[in-house]
Amino acid sequence: LQLLSRINIYLKQEKAIQIYKKFIKEQHNNNQRKSKLSLRNFNKQHGITLEECVYLLRKIRKILHATSENGKDKKRNNTDHRRNEISDAIFDRLFGPEKEVVSAREFLHGFLHWKQNDGGATLEDVRNLFQKLNGMELSQLGEDNDDEEEGGRVDGGKGGDDNDGGKENKEETIDRLHFAEYLFGPHNDAFRPEKVMFDRTLMDKPLSHYWINTSHNTYLTGDQLKSLSSVEMYAAALQRGCKCLEIDCWDSDSKTNNPMVYHGYTVTSKIPFHEIISCVKAYVDANPETLPIILSLENHCTHPFQKTMAQTLETTLGDALYIPKPGMLFLPSPVELVGKVLIKGKRPAEKEDDETITVESVDQTLPDGKENSSEPVLPKICPELARLTMFNGVKYRNFEQSNEMSC
Repeated sequence: LQLLSRINIYLKQEKAIQIYKKFIKEQHNNNQRKSKLSLRNFNKQHGITLEECVYLLRKIRKILHATSENGKDKKRNNTDHRRNEISDAIFDRLFGPEKEVVSAREFLHGFLHWKQNDGGATLEDVRNLFQKLNGMELSQLGEDNDDEEEGGRVDGGKGGDDNDGGKENKEETIDRLHFAEYLFGPHNDAFRPEKVMFDRTLMDKPLSHYWINTSHNTYLTGDQLKSLSSVEMYAAALQRGCKCLEIDCWDSDSKTNNPMVYHGYTVTSKIPFHEIISCVKAYVDANPETLPIILSLENHCTHPFQKTMAQTLETTLGDALYIPKPGMLFLPSPVELVGKVLIKGKRPAEKEDDETITVESVDQTLPDGKENSSEPVLPKICPELARLTMFNGVKYRNFEQSNEMSC
């Protein structure tokens, strides 16, 4: 990946060939490398080594960088050029426009401590960072006859506090290009990597306090129009770490009221609802310490099929199914729900809801224009499935209203 990031530059083919031929010629004229290149040519081994490739890519980037600075290539407006402009502006403001390299101490105090407010960083941390950045080169090709161009020497006014008599120490200095690589690289991510490490002791807050790894259209193996649906996709999603799986449920032609799962109003294939639940149960049995798994039901079924869904969930999942307690004000924590399966879906509207209750579409008008008052209006969700549903989606209106909601 580090090598590929070096290749992400714009270069015409003619220019690339020109630079490559010049590089080969320079290496033949370099007494330190001539024997290796000559030996490969003698053995009819064409091309260059990985070391030489990394060095060449860095050389190309420096040539393009210098060209853009001198205004010789005004038409070039790619990402690499813009990044150079940004990093150069930051480098000049922090360390001075006359500098080409920065020392570890200057980087620590002038950038990390003062600009980044990273008071916990130490000189040893910076040296380790510099070692990694400079270590990308893999070699010191051209170090003797290209030191000034490659930032290999630290002159009196352009260097830092730490130099070893003019020869660059990989732990003590970085040049402008390495500074740019740091700014736009993983070492300067906006978040601390240790924060993404799992710590079970931090899982004691209500479930709504956490981001949840979620899968969409989990059952599909391809596109949403004509691809196959497969139970194996649920197994794969669980193995990848997904904790919220989507299940689109529809009525089937079966007289046993068994729901089917597929993408509605398309030609995607169908799979039985009960097979997916059996797959989830098998995963929970094999991973009893798993954090809670949420089944997000996109429910398009009529009441008879919803009753079958509720029965399947209870009989198949057994004790692994978490059934919410009536009147619960706060969601349980992930630690309390270890090894459990939760249901997310539609629920009957509650009294405090300010939305109109959603009901099944029932024709209440008789042919003569009179209303039929004998047929009751049914809720969207049947009581058997509503009893198992832990939570449902809530429309976002504004931050103030969201803050007033209980967690």
